[in-house]
Amino acid sequence: MMGEAVEVWRGGPAPLDCDGQGRACLGFYLATAMESLVGLAAELGMPQAFTPHAEATLIVREQHLQLQRPAGADAALRVEADVLALGENDARIRLVLRHDDSEPAATFGMGLVHATSREGRPFPWPERIRARAAQLRLAAADRAASPQDAPSLPRDSESGSPRIGLGAVRPGDVDAFGRMQAERLLAPIERLTPGAMEHRIVHREWPRVGDRIAIWADPAHRTFWLEDPNSGRTWAWVQYGPPDR
Repeated sequence: MMGEAVEVWRGGPAPLDCDGQGRACLGFYLATAMESLVGLAAELGMPQAFTPHAEATLIVREQHLQLQRPAGADAALRVEADVLALGENDARIRLVLRHDDSEPAATFGMGLVHATSREGRPFPWPERIRARAAQLRLAAADRAASPQDAPSLPRDSESGSPRIGLGAVRPGDVDAFGRMQAERLLAPIERLTPGAMEHRIVHREWPRVGDRIAIWADPAHRTFWLEDPNSGRTWAWVQYGPPDR
C-alpha cells in the first residue's frame, strides 16, 4: 500500500540567495535539497546520519533539478519527500519544493547510497529502514514527474574543450565528513547557466579539503565536468537546460 509524502523542510530564500532578477539561485536549491535529505534520513530512522559521530550516512550519486515555478526572495516554501525505489544499498528519492498554494516550485530527483560515513563504503539497508521506506513510496502519478536516468559521462578534458575554472577545496567548503558541499562544488557554474530550468548532475567522487578542481565546458552540449587536474579523475558532470534529445 502506498503512503503519503512527508514534509522534511520548510522555509524560503533570503535576498542573498537570489540573483539580480530576484529569483532563487541554483545554490539555494542545492542547499535546500541537502537539508531536506537530512530531514528524510530522520524520517527513515537515521536521525544522526549527517552528524559528525554518525556511523552510516546517505551519499548523493546523482541529482536532477527541474524548476516549475521558480521561487523569489522571501517566498514561503516547503519540501515533501517520497521514496521511488530501494535497492540493496541504494535508493531513488523525490523531493518536491512547493509554494504555499501547493504548486511545485521545483522537483529534485536523487540517486543515493547507504554507506559508511567516512569511507563511503556502501552496505545494505537495515530491515527497519526498508519498512519505513515502504510507507513513503508513492505511485509516480501521485506527485511531480519522476527524475530521468542520468546519461553517461561526456568526453573528458582531452577533447579540446576549454577549461573555465581552476581552484581547490577549502576547510569551509566541506560537510561533517570532509566531503565538499554540493552548493560549493557547483557555485562556479551557476553564473554560466542563467535562466536554466533544469540541471542534471552526476557525482563520481566527492572532493575533500586540499583537493584541486578544474572545470571544463562543452557549450555545444550544455555540459560541464569537474576533474582533479592532478590525477584526471572526474568529480562531477553537469548538464543544464532541457536534456538533449
